[in-house]
Amino acid sequence: MAKKSDLQRRVLIGRKLAMARDMAQLRQEDVALEIFGTPHKNRMSEIENGKLMPDAELLSVLCQKYGVSADWVLGFTIEPELDKTASVAGILFNSLGEMMSEYTQAMAFQLSMAAAQHIASFPKALTVELLEASKGLIQACLSQDQSIQEKVLPELHTLMRIVRECEQNRAKQIRNLEMAIDDVFQREENDLQQKALIDLIQNKKRFSKASLQQQALDEVKQIGLFAE
Repeated sequence: MAKKSDLQRRVLIGRKLAMARDMAQLRQEDVALEIFGTPHKNRMSEIENGKLMPDAELLSVLCQKYGVSADWVLGFTIEPELDKTASVAGILFNSLGEMMSEYTQAMAFQLSMAAAQHIASFPKALTVELLEASKGLIQACLSQDQSIQEKVLPELHTLMRIVRECEQNRAKQIRNLEMAIDDVFQREENDLQQKALIDLIQNKKRFSKASLQQQALDEVKQIGLFAE
């Protein structure tokens, strides 16, 4: 079975090849006729939709025809032009970005720890103190004689209900915070940045069918120049 990351990479490569073909002002039929000897565009559509992965030879031919660099198609550079200098600069730029990303994450972690320690040193909020005091009052009333409890029973029930609601709200707030923090750690930063860049450049509706469908979970067969 193909990994999810492999499927996403295949879709991104297909999108970039489609973008390069559009920049070269070529139709799928023309490219298919010149490379495969047939005007049928099905094979090109499957490549651009991420269903088929082009092999190294076919990728090189397509990049040469479109006038773009393979490094750009594979995501190693942000410059689509077929320029070795731009390619090297793009690789260095991406490497620097990864280093800065790690440094930023480490700095954010240290700042978060310092902020958490600072907040922990704060005195208890008045609402928390009121909640704890209410609990103590309820326990004190329940420990009294039955005759005394009956005198304050309605007010005691009201206070108990409010305390339960406060506890539930606090639990929801803590759970929401845990989920938000977990979501941040589960994000795949590189994939999100790459997808955002592509979606900003092209029309989002153009490749709406290039999504990861369930049928794409099969092993990917490579397609080359001499594939039948």
